[in-house]
Amino acid sequence: MKDSSAEYSVAKRQLIMKKPNSPSWFNYIKSVCIKYDLPTPREVLDQKPTKSKWKHQVNSAVAKYWKHRLIKEASGYPSLKFLNIHQFTIGKPHTIIRFNTTLRCDIIKCKIKLSFVTGA
Repeated sequence: MKDSSAEYSVAKRQLIMKKPNSPSWFNYIKSVCIKYDLPTPREVLDQKPTKSKWKHQVNSAVAKYWKHRLIKEASGYPSLKFLNIHQFTIGKPHTIIRFNTTLRCDIIKCKIKLSFVTGA
């Protein structure tokens, strides 16, 4: 976004003028940035990262947040202790349910493995 564009001016003004408790889209974006430990919207406007760099940064931050949250919540469930939750990647299936075929017997095996591991 160019410094002289109307959008840039409006965004900069809204980020400065809006009260924190105001129901504004800009305040919502601020809260999302805080939640995922991303730079503030003003920093993004000032730094002007490329689209690919910003996309990578956002995707990494969101995946990191949800992985930590899932690990934290799953550690409270004793039935999940054998799932080895520390060795998974957000967006990819767990190694237990990864298989290359869609054969019915493989799907049944997967269900049985999950039952053993989770104690269900």
